[in-house]
Amino acid sequence: MAKSVKVTTSWNEDGYVEIESRGHKVISDVRAELGGTDRGLAPGELLIGSLGACQLLVAQLNAKRFDIDIQNLAVELEAESVKNEQDGKSLFPAIKFSIRIESNSPEEKVKAFIEFVENHCPVGATLSSAVQLIQSELIVKRPEYH
Repeated sequence: MAKSVKVTTSWNEDGYVEIESRGHKVISDVRAELGGTDRGLAPGELLIGSLGACQLLVAQLNAKRFDIDIQNLAVELEAESVKNEQDGKSLFPAIKFSIRIESNSPEEKVKAFIEFVENHCPVGATLSSAVQLIQSELIVKRPEYH
């Protein structure tokens, strides 16, 4: 069954963005030299970090099922922003990641487990496929003056 995820983003008068879902908030901003206030991670950093977070959570939720002993687990990610030659838009054509795991489990078992993690991370599956972005509605209101 399809599961809907709803997220609301709102601009703050101080120039940063609040991202909210299920009662949780995250602040996103850009560096001061780009005109932001540097109060939070930039949207691209959040996107890239979401991949690592997803991989870690899939690992955490499935380690016992695979009988994998995890002492420590981290994902380091890096992506280079480039301008698309056709339309001038900035994009990340590739995201490189390194998984570092400390485990007493046999290496072959750990490798199979990490392969499972990579294949079951919804963020990774989304990023590696063509995602269709659909604007479903545009609402324009005049501000209310008191």
